[in-house]
Amino acid sequence: APEMIRVLVEHRLDHVLGCRQEAPNDTTAYRPGHEQGNKAFNRVVGGLFGEPVTDMLSGYRVFSRRFVKSFPAMSKEFEIETELTVHSMALRVPQEEVMVGFRDRPAGSESKLRTFHDGFRILGLIVRLFAHERPFAFYGGLALIAFMVSLVLGVPVIWEFFETG
Repeated sequence: APEMIRVLVEHRLDHVLGCRQEAPNDTTAYRPGHEQGNKAFNRVVGGLFGEPVTDMLSGYRVFSRRFVKSFPAMSKEFEIETELTVHSMALRVPQEEVMVGFRDRPAGSESKLRTFHDGFRILGLIVRLFAHERPFAFYGGLALIAFMVSLVLGVPVIWEFFETG
């Protein structure tokens, strides 16, 4: 944490994200499927909001007072990291990522994360935040899909009408 605080202060940032990096001799820190799911969410959020992110589901973060005051926390549980990431992207706050160590849980402790349940909740939140933050792109995309479906369904009918009279 001291390194992240130093980066925040020296670079005059509003958000520093600690990106988890497994120790070279520890390949069990991520549960099966979690690393791939995290990478997929990173690509989706980066693509939708136009800014790459390495580890959006990391909870290891440092914020400026200004960022904290601007954040309307609505989420509970594991969606909070997604909401924080999208909020910082939407506001285009000065931010940086710092690599931090990540190792396996201590013996006897268990993760509260429910892989598929929480994954679908996070995906739903991403869709809602995209509709809220970029409504033209969201609803324009839906309109384009509806238009394409109507062409696929309607053109054969109209074509047959002109052929048969």
